[in-house]
Amino acid sequence: MYVFDTSAFSFLFRNIFSDVFTSMWQNLDILVEDGRLTSTLEVYREISDSAIVDMRTWTDDRKYLFPAPTPEEAEVVRKILAIPHFQQLIGSKNLQKGGKSADPWIIARAKILKATVITTEKWKPNSAKIPNVCDRFNVAHDDVRGFMKRENWKF
Repeated sequence: MYVFDTSAFSFLFRNIFSDVFTSMWQNLDILVEDGRLTSTLEVYREISDSAIVDMRTWTDDRKYLFPAPTPEEAEVVRKILAIPHFQQLIGSKNLQKGGKSADPWIIARAKILKATVITTEKWKPNSAKIPNVCDRFNVAHDDVRGFMKRENWKF
């Protein structure tokens, strides 16, 4: 099972054109239908502000992929944000203005579901990037290429 970050969806919609790579999009829809691909309500909120119209349309048609957090996920987010260094995931502006901050929710959902986070973020030493937090909380993570390799997709 996979939990997609906003950046993973953005990567797909910017680089894997649906009218050219039709089989990739069919495979993605199969994962969706099988319940093996999910995300979070916060990702949906971030995508709603995106300039990528096709991505907004696709997610609007699949809003069920973006459920509200469960109490168990909220508890994992609390544990993540209890670590001062990882509070950077949401940023001070988002804290003050109630902005969008999907990252801790993505990690929490993956932790609860024992799923793999798919993101374009890269691990960096002493960082609060998604891969760093995933490592700290024993959550699997990969990038879009790794996701496609895990699924043995070749186009």
